[in-house]
Amino acid sequence: MVILDQSLPENRAAPRFRQRTRPTAPIVGESGFTLFEILIVIALVAILSTLAVPGFQNLIAEQQVRAVATDLHTTMLLARSEAIKRNQAVVLRPASGETWSDGWLIRDPATPTVDTNPLARERTSDNVTITTTVTELSFRPSGRLSLAGNVNFDVESTLKNDKKRCLTIGLDGRASITKGACS
Repeated sequence: MVILDQSLPENRAAPRFRQRTRPTAPIVGESGFTLFEILIVIALVAILSTLAVPGFQNLIAEQQVRAVATDLHTTMLLARSEAIKRNQAVVLRPASGETWSDGWLIRDPATPTVDTNPLARERTSDNVTITTTVTELSFRPSGRLSLAGNVNFDVESTLKNDKKRCLTIGLDGRASITKGACS
């Protein structure tokens, strides 16, 4: 057995051992983004969003015009079918009494002078105007219009003037929608 002498010469001091400290974050797998990377991403998002906004405005205007034209068409079909079902005249007119752009309603034939209990009422978007020459539509018990001639409704966007629909009602009471302005 070997015994080691632990004594040191007098001129030599005992070696000091340093305590090892751990690094706070590993150097190889660092995570996160630098400020420069974040600024580049923000700039790209800003550029792409400015390119996309005009396309969305066209889409929104087109959809609003299509929705209002379809709602008016559906209400006309309802008024025509109610006239046939009830075997009496049914009136479709502007809700405000003046302009179709504010909305419309179907008067109840049981109370034709009162608008408090309509069969149907619709409101339109603020960004859509409706232009026509008639103040009301009256469907006869046969489902035909009481007017002489076809009736046109121009549905137009106030956001984009090129977004238009034409709603035409024939003498037989049937309505159709075409893209573009009425001619």
